[in-house]
Amino acid sequence: MRDTMKLLHPFMPFITEEIAEKLPGYELSLMVSEFPKEGTAYKEDAGRMEDVMDIIRAVRNIRTDMNVAPSAFTDCVCYTADAGLRAVLSTSEEYIKTLARIKGLVIAETGERPKYAVSALAGGGEQKKVEVFVPLGGLVDFDVEEKRLAKELEKSEVERSGVAKKLDNKEFTEKAPAEVVEKDRARLEALDEKIAKLNAGLLRIRSIKA
Repeated sequence: MRDTMKLLHPFMPFITEEIAEKLPGYELSLMVSEFPKEGTAYKEDAGRMEDVMDIIRAVRNIRTDMNVAPSAFTDCVCYTADAGLRAVLSTSEEYIKTLARIKGLVIAETGERPKYAVSALAGGGEQKKVEVFVPLGGLVDFDVEEKRLAKELEKSEVERSGVAKKLDNKEFTEKAPAEVVEKDRARLEALDEKIAKLNAGLLRIRSIKA
């Protein structure tokens, strides 16, 4: 992972230096350490880093979907039966905390679902071996968030209905410029994705409140 920080250092000097200082075996600043040699294989390290980044993405997605303030810190609980993956996450704890704005991080084999937590699966490649829980009690007013999502869903469904009706009009699709029709079709697809996401968000909030 230290070599990964060296590679990123020219683009993210302050962040990578701070992360490197917290890694085991830190002795020399990245600014004066030897750059990784071309052609050196880091397949295993790359896989581990991808698992760590997947956890960070999962937490960030939850924060965004639940409208958590960017400045707020959350806790995070990660459960995985993979001992090797737990070791990787433990080694990268400070890195995860810094980039996902996490205050308290728990990494364990298994345990109870935290109260008022939103969950996701991450890490371990396609198998997704890590259950990620982000407790949001005190950070999100679930009643307010439910109303916000419901209002946004209603608005999106009305808009979708209008676009779909337009595209169902044969006269419009035959006479309108091709780029205009294609733009409306792309808009309809985007609205379908947005509506699916909003429905998933509502289901998630209602399951937390239940």
